[in-house]
Amino acid sequence: MLLMRFGTRWRFLVIPRVDLVELRDVFEQRAGSTRTRGAAPKADVDAKTDGLTLAVSFDGSSTVGWDADLSRFLDQWPNALPQITGGPGARGRQPVG
Repeated sequence: MLLMRFGTRWRFLVIPRVDLVELRDVFEQRAGSTRTRGAAPKADVDAKTDGLTLAVSFDGSSTVGWDADLSRFLDQWPNALPQITGGPGARGRQPVG
């Protein structure tokens, strides 16, 4: 989940892990074969280090990262991630346990 400030409003971008991996793989494949300037994306060094940075641009009408349209993830809570209804930080806090 990424939070972005646009003007006077906060926006959120939630990309499920499975989609993030797919977006990254497509970017690495495309960047490796068609990149004309700059350094190629770095491969992961180990499980704790990721050499590929996701830079997100947002201009009010489109959201782009890794040369992909991320608009479907903007201000959308994915069905695959259930809402937390109890516990610390939950709305309408309910006792845990």
